[in-house]
Amino acid sequence: MKFSKVAWISLGVLIIVGGLIFGCVQFANRKNSDDVYLLFNTDRNYKEYTKIAMKSAIENKNYDSIYHIDVLCVDIPGKECDEFKSLSKENVEVRVFPEKLSSIAHIGQYKIDKYVTRTDLFKFKFTDLFLDRDKVLYIDSDTLIRKDLKKLYNTNISRYYLAAVMRLEPDYIPFVDKQGRIFQKEENYYNCGVLLLNLDKMRKDKIPEKMIEAKNEDEDRLYHTQRIFNVIIPPRTIKKLSPIYNDNGRWNDEYIKKFHYYKVFFPYSLRYYTIEKLDKDAAIIHYSGFKKPWRDPAAKYGEEWRKFATSINNDFDEKSLIEK
Repeated sequence: MKFSKVAWISLGVLIIVGGLIFGCVQFANRKNSDDVYLLFNTDRNYKEYTKIAMKSAIENKNYDSIYHIDVLCVDIPGKECDEFKSLSKENVEVRVFPEKLSSIAHIGQYKIDKYVTRTDLFKFKFTDLFLDRDKVLYIDSDTLIRKDLKKLYNTNISRYYLAAVMRLEPDYIPFVDKQGRIFQKEENYYNCGVLLLNLDKMRKDKIPEKMIEAKNEDEDRLYHTQRIFNVIIPPRTIKKLSPIYNDNGRWNDEYIKKFHYYKVFFPYSLRYYTIEKLDKDAAIIHYSGFKKPWRDPAAKYGEEWRKFATSINNDFDEKSLIEK
């Protein structure tokens, strides 16, 4: 069977058009893969620490990574809230969203301590407050971001509500049997200082509503936000991340051994069997608990953290930044 000249020309045009379409799709995919959507949630006490975390993320990103950073400013005056925008630069967009604690008055009572306040409850509202985002990477303010976050952000969580790093020590998670009896079972659970959130899936399955309901039923105020996340979205249903994305400031070799590091972090255990190896590759250092770099000079990568602190404020004084 012979092709006419017109047929050959038509075939050539189809091939060219197809190639152009394929190239455009590939370009679009490549371009989209460079976009990283970050989210910080802060109040006035942690405002300066949030700036330091953001600054470390921006300075340590790859040039071609495009960061879109949203900052939820809870009870922070407008002018102070706008200070976050000064961190914008090429390939870095910063948006600020002022909010009031009074807007979450309907969410149950909270056990206030020195490190966690009601501001943390806004994690239950991210799906409503950021309707133009289907996926975000949430990061706590007490962090040092040492590497580019594009690979982390591009983790496929289409089948999951979120991705997170497992915490070393187990906790007791309540569950209800078929007879309605409540039990406690020991289970490794995840830390909520770094969360890659599938906001679209959480909206569709009404996960935030379930979390708020669970918090409102917590009459004894025993559950912080992290526990509610683990109860409603249990660890067995989430995408587990490498520990390099939430390297806890308290971890050391003794701690790793004590809490069965190899079991918790499998399949990462063969690579990170000592804290030195983990720290070397760590993309995010999370200063959870009491060992903060602004309080403890010996905190992990404390000198690096203070470098970014002084870049934010030349007159940096550790005492002036300690939360009230």
